[in-house]
Amino acid sequence: MSAAIASYEKCVSFSDAPAVAYRELGFLYRQAGDPPRARASLSKYLQRAPTAVDAPIIRTYLEAP
Repeated sequence: MSAAIASYEKCVSFSDAPAVAYRELGFLYRQAGDPPRARASLSKYLQRAPTAVDAPIIRTYLEAP
């Protein structure tokens, strides 16, 4: 999983990274047990894609403790 995280981190380091890369990175951080980074990535996803079909679901992840 760390290789996948590293790959997505490299992807989101570019200013034109697709929004979905932030979502996937957030999911990977969740699986890795890193809630602060997961929240940051998922929040960035919502900033870039506020009207995404899955935005309501992502918001529930952010509201959970």
